[in-house]
Amino acid sequence: MSFLKKLFGRSKKQVNIAIVGLDNAGKTTLLNFLIEGEPTETIPTMGVNYKEIKMKKIKLNMMDLGGQVAFRKFWKGPIQTSQVLIFVIDGADPERFDEANKELNKALEIFPDDLPILILVNKCDLDNFVNKDRIIEYFEFDKLLGRDWHIENTSALLGHGLTESFHWLYERVSGKKIKKKLVPEDILIFNESGIPIISKSKVFKESTLTAGLLSAINSFVNSTTDQSLTSLTMGKYKVVFQHMKEIIGALVMNSYENDKEGNKILKEILEEINTRGLEFAEQILTNYILDKIKNI
Repeated sequence: MSFLKKLFGRSKKQVNIAIVGLDNAGKTTLLNFLIEGEPTETIPTMGVNYKEIKMKKIKLNMMDLGGQVAFRKFWKGPIQTSQVLIFVIDGADPERFDEANKELNKALEIFPDDLPILILVNKCDLDNFVNKDRIIEYFEFDKLLGRDWHIENTSALLGHGLTESFHWLYERVSGKKIKKKLVPEDILIFNESGIPIISKSKVFKESTLTAGLLSAINSFVNSTTDQSLTSLTMGKYKVVFQHMKEIIGALVMNSYENDKEGNKILKEILEEINTRGLEFAEQILTNYILDKIKNI
């Protein structure tokens, strides 16, 4: 079952969704992730790429519009007939921000003022990524005052940010509030010596956070007999630790989130790794992120 199907499965509405943005922003890769649950190889979209998801109570008409200059003239019709506008920005290509801003303004001029706008700043898995806070300032999103909009950092390769984005969108389309579940910022697996085995995101790109985490892991390794260290708060993040047999897990979440829920998720992952074997750790973690964390 696809990610979007799980999200919108209880709605009775038919929804037209236009996905627009410059070429190479990652629109088609994002769409494929939402439908297939994993990234797939793509080629540039020529014109319009239509995807339809049929469910018992809903039909989603996804229109992935080609971002090359020659195809932008075809955006108007699909945008005007859509109930949702998704604009994808390549957050790792600041040289094209002016061009992207210009095309976003054109799209906003023809999209109804009372319908939701979802802005995805894609490629947050890359080192040269410009995050959404700077995008909001650069694109002067105060011009959206009075409109219903949301912006999120995303990765079409890792699925990062898609849960938050489409939970927001679901609430707009269905009129129903979603009971929020904890969505880990990162999940890391270490061996008993504290050496990292796998991590599925780049929360700790900053050197100070990396040093702090590794120091905490070292302390945890040395205190496993009395379990004196089970969690650590570092700025806006909180890390919970668990030691199970030959591996150590660290789950990173926002500092305001509940330790108990974080520990429950981490325990499930560690139990499955121990059952299936360490060689399956990466696959297990990937499957968990795609198939469990993002479910409503």
